[in-house]
Amino acid sequence: MTLNGLNRKINHIEENFKFIGEGEDNMTFTLVFNSVLRNKSYMLVFEPVPIWRISKGREVVVTRKSPKYPYGGLRQLFEAVNFKVETEETKFPDSKQCIIIVHPQGYGTEEDLNTLKKELSEEGFEYQMISFKKAGWED
Repeated sequence: MTLNGLNRKINHIEENFKFIGEGEDNMTFTLVFNSVLRNKSYMLVFEPVPIWRISKGREVVVTRKSPKYPYGGLRQLFEAVNFKVETEETKFPDSKQCIIIVHPQGYGTEEDLNTLKKELSEEGFEYQMISFKKAGWED
């Protein structure tokens, strides 16, 4: 790789990837779906690209092109875990509910959170949010 090529790569990284501590947004998210049959909780981390942590070392890289969470990432998770919503026929009608846990550390942003909330709504999920506070925050 030439020096010019290397400089272009460095500029791309600096322009597109932020680091922990930069900016006001620093978040990671966990989704917990209502299910009586099995655990349906999944963590969305940004290292620095968005990755769904599924279980026991399984993960789904949402995109390698950007640190931003893209629309369509929730569908990728559902396909990876063969997510099925319980219905009236399976006697668990409340499974279109989800809790979004917002952790105050990571690379995620408010924009990423809004995209995730939009996807959940469009998939027909009702959700509630819980946000952990950083140490030292006032009530």
